[in-house]
Amino acid sequence: MTIRCSEAGWARDIYGLYRYGGWHFELSKAQFPRGVTMKLLLDGRHFMAGEDHHLDSTVNHHFQDPEIAFEGAPAHRITLPYGNFRGEYSRQEQEIAAGNVNSDIAYDVIVVGSGMGGGILADQLADRGASVLILEAGAIAVPTHMHNLPGAWENLAERNQIIHFENERDSQFLFGVQLNLGGRSVFWSGLIPRMRDWELAYWPNEIATYLRTDGYSAAEALMRKQRNLGPYQRSVVEHLAQHLPDYSVSDQPRSKHQPHLTPDGSALGDIIDTSTGTFSTAELLIDSLSHPGRSGRDNLTINLLHRVVRIESLGEESALIHCHDLAGNVERSYRARYVVMCAGSVESPRIALQSNLRDPNGKIGRGLSDHPAYFSHGGSDYGYPIPRFRADGTPHPFGDPGVAAKILIQHNSASSREHAFNAEVLINGWYWDFRHADDDVRRARLDETALARVKFQFNFLTELDDRNYIALRGDNRPLGIHVNANEAGRQFHEECKQLRNRILTALDVENPDPNRDLGYGNQGTPHHAGGSLRISGDGSGVVDANLKFEAYPNLYACDVSVFPVIPCANPSLTLGALSLRLADHLAGRLNLP
Repeated sequence: MTIRCSEAGWARDIYGLYRYGGWHFELSKAQFPRGVTMKLLLDGRHFMAGEDHHLDSTVNHHFQDPEIAFEGAPAHRITLPYGNFRGEYSRQEQEIAAGNVNSDIAYDVIVVGSGMGGGILADQLADRGASVLILEAGAIAVPTHMHNLPGAWENLAERNQIIHFENERDSQFLFGVQLNLGGRSVFWSGLIPRMRDWELAYWPNEIATYLRTDGYSAAEALMRKQRNLGPYQRSVVEHLAQHLPDYSVSDQPRSKHQPHLTPDGSALGDIIDTSTGTFSTAELLIDSLSHPGRSGRDNLTINLLHRVVRIESLGEESALIHCHDLAGNVERSYRARYVVMCAGSVESPRIALQSNLRDPNGKIGRGLSDHPAYFSHGGSDYGYPIPRFRADGTPHPFGDPGVAAKILIQHNSASSREHAFNAEVLINGWYWDFRHADDDVRRARLDETALARVKFQFNFLTELDDRNYIALRGDNRPLGIHVNANEAGRQFHEECKQLRNRILTALDVENPDPNRDLGYGNQGTPHHAGGSLRISGDGSGVVDANLKFEAYPNLYACDVSVFPVIPCANPSLTLGALSLRLADHLAGRLNLP
């Protein structure tokens, strides 16, 4: 749905957002001081029936269903129970991912979803010779990670989030999923910490062993782990390590390509490759589609705007996937030997529930949980101020507002019962993600934040809560979600507060209130929540240690929904490693090298 008006020209679309059951359009009073003479337009070709409407610029205007009809609109349209879903199939989509509408083709593997799990898995399998079809419900929001774009685009994540569920009772789960090529990998923060041994104890032993030995190293290489964060970061790490001997103090590991550095990150090497910036599977897949050969597009097909409705297992090595082609407004089916659901911790169980899959342990859609967090910003969005100069007039070693650092702090004796959290220390966080092509903008930002500032976040492991659930509420209604309040971090509140105070003292930062409590938040978002298709090593979950559904020989899942626990660490690195392991497993079943 768009607006067209005489003032902007009847051929120009004005776009809005679909939220909470209606379309919302914001028109600038400066651009349209005398209002607009307008009509709504459906699908770029069906105008609103009746006379043109003049909307005055001094008030808000509302249209209700009974007064809205569209000339020549099709009688049957596929509808989605999603708010803010945008499904343009433009020339860009066609040229990047033409896709396939021939249902007679049988694939080795169909991957549902192109995010962190599905994108890595599909690329790995196609490179090894498997014929792979990705079914992605979204289009192309942006073809790269948002932090690779020049400018402060942090609002892109919010503006592209899909409202695809409703909270039931007193649930406080937050919206935030993205349906687009690359999924959430286009909008993530780029942090890739490993789980520690005590966190790995919750996983099947063969997976824990894999992650310790080869898995994490392979995933860090794939996701381009940053080699060097610079001298300022190094000086902060060294300084805090001296003042916190009972803690491990290290660089916050980040996915940030630095091909110009030597392997140890200490010097500039020969400049051959150009940095790809922050990792996203959108770039990974687009790069593959743009080149011929086995490592390119020969074995890889991506169908955008294909929302999977139901999976039908047809036998030992055959499955049929029924989906809506949203661009073509038709229903299609595709066949494969193996199917892997990588649609996320909410959408993957939605597909499983709609498919009425056998669930011997009653765990599909159960246990959806996220790790809670404490925050401390010192009463300011920017954080506690670090003065440029000490009281004696000498420069403060960490008071430069023009540099940045992000530090990971973990207790040396952490366990599931004691010190079970990760602490993140962020200094001058406004430089962490943004690129500036305009030097004047960078200088203006520096002038606006004349002081360096530090803020804190504490993340806690949480075990799955079986009272949490995802429920179907009808074909054309959003899912229902119930997530209980998560108190996993409460027992560590005082310890985290004292650690914050120790760090501020070590950095010689004035703490206006050492007794100030920490802000408690993040009761759940689709970003880090998981467990709704949990893994087990003893047959008690939904999927086994190879991520295969317990009740089916050819159905798999590979996203955060399979996590048996939500660790302190961000889940992306672990999910990347699981994708690599599953690629090895499926390649073995397909007799591929």
